[in-house]
Order: sequence, then structure tokens, then C-alpha cells
Amino acid sequence: MGSPIHPPTSDANEPKPNIVLELFVRGVLGFPWSASMRFRWFSLSLGAVLPLYLLLEALAETAGNARGGDSLSGGLSILNMATWGLASVFAGLWLSIASTYCLAILRDTAAGNDDIENWPDTIWIDWITEGFYVINPLLGSIVPGALLNWYFKTGGTTYWLLYGGSFLVMFPLMLLSVVEGQFPMKLLTLPVLASLLMAFPLWMVFYLETALILGLAALAVASLTLSPIWSAVVIALVVVTTLVIYFRLLGRLAEYCTDVMPRA
Repeated sequence: MGSPIHPPTSDANEPKPNIVLELFVRGVLGFPWSASMRFRWFSLSLGAVLPLYLLLEALAETAGNARGGDSLSGGLSILNMATWGLASVFAGLWLSIASTYCLAILRDTAAGNDDIENWPDTIWIDWITEGFYVINPLLGSIVPGALLNWYFKTGGTTYWLLYGGSFLVMFPLMLLSVVEGQFPMKLLTLPVLASLLMAFPLWMVFYLETALILGLAALAVASLTLSPIWSAVVIALVVVTTLVIYFRLLGRLAEYCTDVMPRA
């Protein structure tokens, strides 16, 4: 497992004009459709349709069973369990593949590459476990929100805002930490925490931009009124596009933080 933290290739004291524009705008918002990414963006989107469709059907069946109570409810429950099981299997496979590609985007971008060159090879057994480098930070990032909800006994909107805020703040810190530390259980490392202090303004720009992007994506998904299959197609496109842009942004931030992270 490589680390995105590399020795700086330029003088840290060299003036950096329009650094926010260079890091977080240019080559970022259109990155999913760049030459090195568009085929993989399409493939990941296509692969997400099936698990999302099964998930939507499982949710619909669950809601129907909750409102039901007729003689078919037992059969529907069996169908519901089977749908949830299939959705979980296909979602797990997709998440493993998507995590590996997102990590490739993060690492190559952090290394200063405009185009992604180090994609995972076709021998899936060599990289299938790399999903833990994303899954562990994902689970760890919501722990503070869960603890706050438990302590304050929150509910309603506050409940979800605490979870969302916990993920928004902690996930990038933990993700960079496991990659920098080259171990999926090393959720917080000194260099990454130091970069939060030493590059605080750029971290805030990153947080604001990702909050806006994630918020727009959530709003787009929540406003869908299509059939399950077409909803799955649109959600897949939105989710994959958001993921690719998010990891590109985080890679750009890591690239800059290379200059301010302390060396062991």
C-alpha cells in the first residue's frame, strides 16, 4: 500500500497564486469525464445500478410489508429477505471495486498527477482487501456522531445532522491517516492531524466545497420521483460522480499538505 505523502517537489516558500482555484476547481469538477477517468466512471456507474435497484425494491417491499397484514405478507417477507440479501452481496462487491478505484484517484492526485496512471490490475485478489482502507474510515467517522446522539438523546433532524457532520469532518482525516499510515486500523496519524492545523484555511475550503457537493447530491437523490429502475440509474450516476470528485478534491488537498506535514 503506497502513501500519498511524498517529499515536496517545489519550494514550500514559493508563492502559490490562486491556490484555491488551482487545487479545488481546475481539473476537479470535470474530472469524471476526463480521458483517464470517463470509461471507469461509466463502468462504476453501470455496476452500481443493480445493487441500487435491488436496494430500492427491498425498501419498497419492507414499506409494503409494514403497511400490509394480508395473507401474502409471509411470502412477501421471504421475498424481502432474499432481495435484501442479493442487494447486500452485489453492493459489497461494488463497494470493494469502487473503493480501490477511488484510492487510486486519491494516491495519484496526491502525488501530483493530473491523469491517473496507477489503476489496480485485473487480478482482483491482489487488491480486494483495499476496501478496508475506505470502509474502516467510513465506519470510524460516524462514531463521534453516534456518541453525541447517545449522550444528548437527540432525534429528528438533529440526529441526522450529527451523523452527517461527524462523517463530513472525520472521514477525510481518517482516510488520509490510514493511507498515510499504510494500515487500515490506523485511523488518525500525527502528520494528518498536523496538516489540519498548518493548512487550516485550505481544510476549511475543502470542507465547504465537499459539504456543498454532498448536499447537492443528496438533494438530487431525495427529489427523484422516477420508477425504481430509472431511479437506480440516476442515483448511480450521481453517487459515482460525487465519489470521483470527492476523492479528487481530497487528493489535491493531500498534495498541498505534503509541504506542511512533518516528517518522522
